[in-house]
Amino acid sequence: MQYQNSNVCSLSLTNALLTKPSFKLDFINNIPLEWQIVYSYTYTTGKNIDRNVQSCHEQNYHEIILHLTSGRRFFAHTSLYEPMYGDIIIFPANVIHRGINMRIEPYERYYIYINPLLMSYMPDSELIKRCFDTSAPTLVRLPQKRRDHILSEFTGFRNMHEFSKSEQFRLRNTIMQLLYELAVGENSYPPPADKLSPLLTKILKYIEGNYKTIQTSADIAAHFSISESYMSRLFRESLRQSPYQYLQNMRLIESKRLLNEGMSVTEACFESGFNDCSHFIAYFKRCTDVTPSAYKNKQPPRI
Repeated sequence: MQYQNSNVCSLSLTNALLTKPSFKLDFINNIPLEWQIVYSYTYTTGKNIDRNVQSCHEQNYHEIILHLTSGRRFFAHTSLYEPMYGDIIIFPANVIHRGINMRIEPYERYYIYINPLLMSYMPDSELIKRCFDTSAPTLVRLPQKRRDHILSEFTGFRNMHEFSKSEQFRLRNTIMQLLYELAVGENSYPPPADKLSPLLTKILKYIEGNYKTIQTSADIAAHFSISESYMSRLFRESLRQSPYQYLQNMRLIESKRLLNEGMSVTEACFESGFNDCSHFIAYFKRCTDVTPSAYKNKQPPRI
């Protein structure tokens, strides 16, 4: 069963790594996991950043992002988080979130992806688990001396895609340093950059509770006795997407959960709120690079 679950993680991971150079690390030998930890350094030029392509999503792996330069905010749990230089944001598995590019400028960061099943095998796993035992993201700011040390350690691996055994050993040690720093370090935790307006928060909660039955954006606006244009402006200003896009995101997330639980493509389509199977299949493939059937059968996307 553990190996089967790791395949679910691997599918999501494959999608995440389509545009990122990356390297898989085995922390512990001879355990039945398809992957354990993945390291990536990514630099995106400002001209290649599209403000509007990001959508709400969740993943079956833990994600740690160490920011170098970023004009990006992250939306989760009705809050907006804005990491600065050297800040770290932790997304535990299955936490719904979304990146929002606030400015067209370079975005430089390190990624660490962790298979949650690895925690059962790691030394000090209970200690490290604390980093991910939450239903919301965590924004972490290390003390300057420790931050600069960690960043200097990662600098040596910045543009490397192939590692010798000694380099793999050093990279493993660097990642373990980071995990221990996050778990027990004397760190600060900056509050969210901004809270969404009370009205927008209510609208989001209404959508999240009723996305299966809501038909149109007009239905949402009518429920709150506001105009569609005003509601759209609320979404665009804070989330850089439309109410309808957010509604579709919620349906997509639910359809993935249902497919993972064994439902057929048709059942997942209608149970998650879509009312046209061909549209559902096309939308699913556009967002995930695989068809619902391939996702259900744990088939990786074609690259």
